[in-house]
Amino acid sequence: MREEIEKILNIIGLEEDPEKYIDSIEYILDLFNEIDRYIGYARDLEPLYNPMDIELKPDNDMIDEWNNIEYPERDDDGYVRGPPLKRR
Repeated sequence: MREEIEKILNIIGLEEDPEKYIDSIEYILDLFNEIDRYIGYARDLEPLYNPMDIELKPDNDMIDEWNNIEYPERDDDGYVRGPPLKRR
């Protein structure tokens, strides 16, 4: 960890003793590691935020189920009864 911190300090140009900054730099590196862990999670959630980017494909099994539903005809009036409509 100390080598990484010294490399970072050399990159940003701090010529001071790295011991002063070890705690804060370790904290910052931990934050970056946490961000990296959540990047994959965020990529998985991205289609939920941009649903129009998803190419929708028809669900053939569901279409077949809907086409094969048979509604019984009532004996007393001859009308076919379907399922009740869902309320919003």
